Amino acid sequence: MLLVEDDLTNRQLLARLLRKQGMAVVEAGDGRSALERVSEATPSLIILDLMLPVMDGITFVQQLRKNPTHHAIPIVVLTAKDLTAEDRERLGDSVRKVLQKGSCKREDVLGEINRARVAS
Repeated sequence: MLLVEDDLTNRQLLARLLRKQGMAVVEAGDGRSALERVSEATPSLIILDLMLPVMDGITFVQQLRKNPTHHAIPIVVLTAKDLTAEDRERLGDSVRKVLQKGSCKREDVLGEINRARVAS
């Protein structure tokens, strides 16, 4: 799976948690790097923060979905950003779930990731 998070500490903590669950994790710190990682190897799942440098998460999703071979990759958003109606419209049905950092528990995140993996 691809983990896209610009905060190094958060990225390392989540990557470590996922690896302890037996998941293979590739990391990216911004949207542009994430697109490069996807072009190198198609992930089975993307965990995405929306507030990213270089290319934000919403733009990443829009760019990713332009490639028909990437339409089926499930995306779980994990962000502190309060989504506006415009943000939700721009994301459309391109993401499986949006989870708010700080208001969801580790078990919620793992549960959603596992559901996304099973569904794909």
